[in-house]
Amino acid sequence: MTIIERSETRSIALFPWNHEDGFAYQEQCVRALCENQSLILEKRSSGQPFLLDSTLGVSLSHTANTLAVSVSKNHSPGIDIEQLRQKIIRIASRVFSEAELAMVSSYPTLEALHILWGAK
Repeated sequence: MTIIERSETRSIALFPWNHEDGFAYQEQCVRALCENQSLILEKRSSGQPFLLDSTLGVSLSHTANTLAVSVSKNHSPGIDIEQLRQKIIRIASRVFSEAELAMVSSYPTLEALHILWGAK
């Protein structure tokens, strides 16, 4: 586990990820970050994760070999991580408006598009 942020109200960490690890591993990571082995991770029908019988909000994201976990006492957190991939350049015109593309046009393309994706 690599702690990105830990405060009284919010914690964020990165964990190793293997696509075969699955939901049980995600639950283990949430428990490790919260230092609470009794937490139960569930998913709504929409796929959104939540902690059963807890006031903590939780968000999960994974890409390649990294799982990101964010928990918050005050709000529903949102976290997204992406591996830099060339594919985003091919699909950019379908997912971003002309104004968004113009806004990042003076920056390195691959990195700028991924930052824009994360902001959306």
